[in-house]
Amino acid sequence: MRKNTPQLRVSDLWNWPSLLTGVRLGIAVGFPFLMHRPMWAFAAYLFALLTDILDGVVARWLGVETQAGAVADGWVDKILHVNAAWAMWIHGLIPGVWMLLLFTREIIQFPQILWLAGPFCRGSVCPQKALLSGRLTSTFLATTFVAAFMGWVSVGWVAASLTGLAGSWAALEYFSREYAQGYGRAG
Repeated sequence: MRKNTPQLRVSDLWNWPSLLTGVRLGIAVGFPFLMHRPMWAFAAYLFALLTDILDGVVARWLGVETQAGAVADGWVDKILHVNAAWAMWIHGLIPGVWMLLLFTREIIQFPQILWLAGPFCRGSVCPQKALLSGRLTSTFLATTFVAAFMGWVSVGWVAASLTGLAGSWAALEYFSREYAQGYGRAG
């Protein structure tokens, strides 16, 4: 194991920020069932975004930032957005091609799953630190969803396209960071 490698421990998830992340997971799982009432779904999505902002703020404020919390936060965000996009596409709020644009980052990163599986299963992860490219991707992604709910199709197309561009940049930057730090390499 690498020196100073962040470890994933379930016990690190027993805190207030992780509770906020858990609330977002509940919204993510329930989101498709809310789509028959688009305004409820929109309100739930906005609340989920609020919990996403607050979990990091609260973790820093309480001094309980952990790698397990950062990993859980990222995965819950992905679950939320995949479920929301899928439900919104089924209900005709977004065109199917947006799915490719919205999840360009994840599509590019998919091969990394096999590359990083070994270290991850041993509880070793690359330090989770948000990069500008990732923050931009998340911002454009949220903007796309808000535009879709508001019926702003032109804004949605621009935001979805920017999500794809920023997502490509983020995926390559995350891959480069993990490779430079030796994650997924033998040894």
